[in-house]
This record gives sequence, C-alpha cells and structure tokens, in this order.
Amino acid sequence: EGIGGGFDITSSTTTTGIDAIYPASMEGSWKCRRAVTSVEGDAGQAELAWRILGGTGDFKKAESFATNYILPPQGSGVKNDYRG
Repeated sequence: EGIGGGFDITSSTTTTGIDAIYPASMEGSWKCRRAVTSVEGDAGQAELAWRILGGTGDFKKAESFATNYILPPQGSGVKNDYRG
C-alpha cells in the first residue's frame, strides 16, 4: 500500500477527461526554464526522481526547453472559459 493518494507516473493509462487547466492567455509558444532550487533529504533519490520526470544533463544546472500551449478544439467537450 502506498503513502497517501499518489499517482503512478509510470502508468501508461490516464483518466479520461482529466487534464491541467491553463488560462487562455497562455496560448502560444513559450521558452521554459527548469531548475532545482533546493534538495531536502537524500540528494540521490531527488536526482533519480528528477531524471524519471524527464530531467537530463547536470542535476545541479538549470535547463531550458520550448513548449506550446494550445486551446482545445471546438467540439472536443473540453471547456476553457478561464480568460486569466
């Protein structure tokens, strides 16, 4: 039995209709920067978790990547009424 109600990130299945909701103002291309700012506890386990979540290269250096936020297509049943 696991601790808490965690989510298995290694699972290949997802729950239908569950996704993160972003404001429509985020639509478009973004350059993101990901950095580890602190580690509390076992640094080896922290680095392993970081790599499992897609971290590459030097664990202690910031990395950049590009991403693109798109609005859901009309008729998809997904609503994004948040205009933040």
